[in-house]
Amino acid sequence: MSAPRKTAPRLPRETKRQRRSAEYEREWRKLRDARRRSVAGQKARILRGREFIRTLELAADATGDPRFTAALEAAKHYGFDKELHRNLARAQEEMFGRTDEMYLVQIEFLHSRGKLEFDPDDGVERRHMLSIREACEAVVAESGLPGHSFAHVVGRLRQLYMARAVTGKVLVRNPRRKKTRPAD
Repeated sequence: MSAPRKTAPRLPRETKRQRRSAEYEREWRKLRDARRRSVAGQKARILRGREFIRTLELAADATGDPRFTAALEAAKHYGFDKELHRNLARAQEEMFGRTDEMYLVQIEFLHSRGKLEFDPDDGVERRHMLSIREACEAVVAESGLPGHSFAHVVGRLRQLYMARAVTGKVLVRNPRRKKTRPAD
């Protein structure tokens, strides 16, 4: 009876997709860190609603220009004197729609058409088809979308895309794929 052979422990294999995902996260962190560094080493100051209104009042009093008075009335009408940033975001969404829409369109493109990548073996650029998750990672990495973590931002964008794909009524057929899939 022979003794059992000891084999070297298997190292976890890293796939190309995992390497690309790690590269996307590094790119996102680099963009996030660059944004956090402010100009001339000073932190950006958040403008409060009351300060904004007071500045408009001072400008109207100092210049007597009716445009400052009109701006003051408009700011109060939209509620910018209270919770300035929240009301600005709400007003922007009401006027222009969700700001995430452009990211969802990019995800749709990368998922349906693929990402153009250089193939070092052939020396040719080719389109690499991306899964929804990988398309979300690529969009987040390239755009530097802000968030708590890379995984959190990718997850949120993926949920938005999936919800949009479910409610989409227009069917777009990609000639490279056999399936017909919903899109906007």
